[in-house]
Amino acid sequence: MSNYPEIFRVRQHFEAPRIDDVPGEVAAQLARLNLRERIQPGQTVAVTAGSRGIANIAVIIKGIVDHLKSLDAQPFIVPAMGSH
Repeated sequence: MSNYPEIFRVRQHFEAPRIDDVPGEVAAQLARLNLRERIQPGQTVAVTAGSRGIANIAVIIKGIVDHLKSLDAQPFIVPAMGSH
């Protein structure tokens, strides 16, 4: 008899929802935030952007930046990392 615990094989499946219109969804989500009430014209706004596991990140960031520019803000991108 060994002193090791029993080992079980486990599989984990994550949901993978698909968004067909990424720019449209980004615009819709940003519209819900009412950022015009919080961001003043000319204000600089940092946009954080990590890349791991984010599909269409360039499209998402572009949508955010375009939205902020439409509010006359001055967005800039800041790299963001997870736990490493």
